Amino acid sequence: MKVVVGDTGILIPDVKVQVLTRDDSTGRCKLRVNPINADRVYVEIGGVATTASQLLAGRDYETDSLEISFLAVDSSGKHSSGKAVTWRNTITLKSRVYQAGDDKMLELRAAPFADIRYSTEGSDPKMFGATYEAPFVVPPGTRLVLGVAEKNGIQSDVLRIDIDWSREPEDKPIDKEAPATWRPVDGVAFRDTRTAYGLMTRLAKFGGEASGLHIQVLGPRWVDLSLEDSIRLGGARMEQEVEQLRGLLEEGQVTIEAKALHFPTGAQLLDYVEDIKAQLPRSEVEP
Repeated sequence: MKVVVGDTGILIPDVKVQVLTRDDSTGRCKLRVNPINADRVYVEIGGVATTASQLLAGRDYETDSLEISFLAVDSSGKHSSGKAVTWRNTITLKSRVYQAGDDKMLELRAAPFADIRYSTEGSDPKMFGATYEAPFVVPPGTRLVLGVAEKNGIQSDVLRIDIDWSREPEDKPIDKEAPATWRPVDGVAFRDTRTAYGLMTRLAKFGGEASGLHIQVLGPRWVDLSLEDSIRLGGARMEQEVEQLRGLLEEGQVTIEAKALHFPTGAQLLDYVEDIKAQLPRSEVEP
């Protein structure tokens, strides 16, 4: 146990902050705030905590802020006031490479939000990087992108993104006028209601159909629908089936798995892939 003692031997209130969990995709942390020589903790975002700040209820606190100030106070007055303690979050930088027509796009995202700089020729992004504003076209032949995020003096680790330009010898452009089927090696899976409805909405938007379908509604009770591979459902028809299944239960998460996605034209397939920001291996596309 940490005991804080002043020069006069008087115990001084202090705060110990422990990170219990952190979501790297959002930067949101669950903190355990333990007062020392105190029974109250005040919290402030964007400033120094005082007794006029928010009084922390309990000992757990969730935040996606970069900096939080905590002040421990002994309400009995037995121990003199201490100083506010600043807790600092970390910044996580993530990337996603996806296809937009014939271009490779790169998306960068910092959590919590922070300014991002990047380089495409191997130079130090902190010193020589360009400012990231939105997903950008990766220059052809680029093998490596380096990125870093910074805000309020807090900096992420430098992120290295290796760009793969390898192409199979039999590669050929996708015919944008002819029908196209995307048959991912492991199929596609949508594990919650939000992403499942996202699939149905996008299929309707881009004229696609799914086959090899397995639809479930999972909760305290569950229902399950599996369709033979030759049966294809578009977005609107799939939503009708899902709504009927959901009507059998009071609650439950919708999950959808499919073996293949079919589109009237290659152009519509490419538009779908760009919309979901995915990569499209040519070997998984028929014909």
